[in-house]
Amino acid sequence: MAQILEFVTNHLMLVSAFCAVLMALLWALLRDLGSNAISPQQGIMLLNREGAVPVDIRNAASFRAGHIINALNFELTELNVSPSKLDKHKAQPLLLYCDTGVSSQKAVKHLTRAGFSRVHQLRGGLSAWRSENLPLEVSK
Repeated sequence: MAQILEFVTNHLMLVSAFCAVLMALLWALLRDLGSNAISPQQGIMLLNREGAVPVDIRNAASFRAGHIINALNFELTELNVSPSKLDKHKAQPLLLYCDTGVSSQKAVKHLTRAGFSRVHQLRGGLSAWRSENLPLEVSK
């Protein structure tokens, strides 16, 4: 025990940096455990095995430029005002996504409060989907 205390005393900066990194990792882990964020690969399984409905919350121009196949397009502001537009899909899992995953996290919380029970967010958004070279549909 005395050796540990001596090490900590002699290497205070190193121990402080180690503790900071450890706390950051724990915070990130706990944040992901409490969220409904799923990876692109998990998203594919949700779409294929459970018939999830992909919901793109980006603007219409971004949607037309490329989106997940069979996705619905409801902008974030539209979902905030009237989440009932998705009522017919309440029994199905929903996979919400935006460009990076930040806005879709807000939409997941909003829809969960509105009574949707199976709402998931695509971690990293469409950027993560593209980086995995997964298929996109382009509207004309």
